[in-house]
Amino acid sequence: MKIVQLTKLSNLYVYLVLFLSIVPSIIWVALDQRVWPWDQAWYGQVSVELFYRLTHSPLEWFQDMISAFGIKAPAVSWIGQFFVPFGQTISSIEFGLLLSILLTQFIVLLLIYHTILKLTDSLLISVISCFFASSAPLSVALSHQYLVEPLQTASVAWTVLIMVFSPQWKVRRILLHLISAISLGMLAKVTYPLYTLGAILVIIYHVYNKLFKNKSLDRSNLKELKKSSFLSTFKPLYISTFILLSSFLLWYGKNFQNILSFSIQASSGEASLLYGEKADFLYKLHYWLVAFQQSFFVPITLFCLVGVLILTLAKKIYGFKKITKSQRLAYFYLTTIISLSQIILVLSVFSFQVNQENRYLLPLLPYLSILIAWMLKISKQKLLVFFTGFALVLQLFIVQSQALGITPENPNLSYWLYPIDRSSTNKKLLSKLVDTTCKIESEKDRYNIIGLELPWFNANSASYFSAKQQLKKDFRCYYTSLGYAEKDIDKAWSRLFDLNINYFATLKPRSQAEAANPLNLVSFPILERIQSSPKFIREIFVDDQSHVLLYKKINSRS
Repeated sequence: MKIVQLTKLSNLYVYLVLFLSIVPSIIWVALDQRVWPWDQAWYGQVSVELFYRLTHSPLEWFQDMISAFGIKAPAVSWIGQFFVPFGQTISSIEFGLLLSILLTQFIVLLLIYHTILKLTDSLLISVISCFFASSAPLSVALSHQYLVEPLQTASVAWTVLIMVFSPQWKVRRILLHLISAISLGMLAKVTYPLYTLGAILVIIYHVYNKLFKNKSLDRSNLKELKKSSFLSTFKPLYISTFILLSSFLLWYGKNFQNILSFSIQASSGEASLLYGEKADFLYKLHYWLVAFQQSFFVPITLFCLVGVLILTLAKKIYGFKKITKSQRLAYFYLTTIISLSQIILVLSVFSFQVNQENRYLLPLLPYLSILIAWMLKISKQKLLVFFTGFALVLQLFIVQSQALGITPENPNLSYWLYPIDRSSTNKKLLSKLVDTTCKIESEKDRYNIIGLELPWFNANSASYFSAKQQLKKDFRCYYTSLGYAEKDIDKAWSRLFDLNINYFATLKPRSQAEAANPLNLVSFPILERIQSSPKFIREIFVDDQSHVLLYKKINSRS
C-alpha cells in the first residue's frame, strides 16, 4: 500500500513540474494581443459559430458539426467550442480557445511521461524527456497558436503509448485504445497515418500474436472480444471509443471527397507553390534537416546532446561498460528503431513534396523524446543524465525567454516562435471595421470583401471577429476575399457584384506596396477601379487618420 501511495505521490509531483513547464506559455497567451491570421482565425471562427449554434439551435448544431470546414479535419474546433464560455467569462475568447491548446500540450507531456516511464522504469529520465518535449521551440511556438498540430501530436503520442503498453494489455483494451487514437488522429488531421505507420504495425502484430499465435491465451482472448455485457458497454473507454469512431465515420463519410481533393492540391497542386518550392530530393532534404533542428533544438542544446550520444555509443561499442539486455530493454530497442524509422520516413516524404510548412514536424515530438530517453538509458551514467537534464532546462529558458520578448529573436529557432505582442492597435482597428460594416440587423448575412491579405488584415480574421460579435448582437455578416491568390483582375472585379457586397475594405496604397506578395496581385488594381467607379462611395472610417480605406457599394441591386 505504501509503495502505491508513494508512486501516486511521485506522479503528482511530476505532473506539477510538467504543468510549471507550460506556465510561461499561459502567460504568453494571456498577454499577447496580436490578431489571429488566416488558419487560426478560421478555426476560431468555426469554434465560436458551433458554440453559438449549440446554445441557440441545438438541433441544427449536430448538422453543422458534421459539415464543419468540409476540407479540413474539424476536431480542434469541435473541442474548442466548449472553451468559448470560459473565454466569454474573462472577456477573451482567444484565451479560452488557446486554453484548449495548452491543455492538449499538457496531455502530450503526460502521455510522453508514462510512455518513457514504462520503457525506462526511471522517473528522472522520464521527466528529462518531458523537458525536451516542453522546451522544443516548435512545441512552445504552437502552444501559442490555435492550430491542429498539437492535437495531432497528442493522437500520435497516444498511439505510441499503446505500442509501448500493448505487450502487457489485453486485446480488447488494445483495440479500444487503438480505434480511439486513430479516430482522434484522423479528426485532428488527415495526415495522421504518416506519423504512426510503424507504431500501428507493431500494435497489430501484438494483437495478432495474442489472438492466434499464443495458444495458451488464444481462447481467453477470443472470449474476451466476444464478451460484452450490457453494463460493460457503458464503461468510459467504450463510451469514448464509440463517440470518437462515430464522429470519424460521420464526418469523413460526408466530406471525404472534399478533403482528399484539398490535400492533393495543398501538397502538390498549384496552391502548394505559395508555401514552398519544387526542388530535387537532396535540396529539400537539406531544407527539412535544417528545419528539424530549428523546430526541436537550440543549437547549443543539440551540440550537447550529440556529445552525450557520442560518449554513450563509444561506451557501448568499445565495451567500456557492459549493457545488460533485459526483455524490457530489448523492447525499448525495438521502440527506438520504430521511432528513428518514423522520423526518417516523414522527412523523406516531405522532401518529395512542394510544401515547406515547418509546423508539420511537431507530431515527431514523441519519437524524439523516446530517442533521448534511449540514449540516457543505455548510457548508465548519472552524470550524463543530469547534464542532459540541465541542457534541456536551459533550452526551456532560452526558448521561453525569446517567446516572452526578454531576449531578441534567434534565426536558428523556428520561425513560428513569435515574440509576445502586447499592442492591441490592430485588434481594435479590425474590431471597429467589422462593427462598422455589420452595424445594424438589416445588414446581417450580407457579404463584405477585405481586399488585402495580411496576417492581421484579411477576410478570415474579419470573419472570426464577426463570429465573436454574433455572441453579443445575435447577427453577423460574412467576409471574403477577392479570391484566393487571384490573378485575374476582371474575375476579381466581377466577384464584387456576384456576391452583391455591402462594403469593400482595404488599406491605403502605401501599405499595399509594402504588402506585395502572390496573395495580393489584384488588390491595388481593384482599389483603383473602385476609386473611379460611380458604384462605390468612400465612407469615413474612424477619424480618417487610419490607413484603412472603406467603400460602400451603392445601388447594390441594380
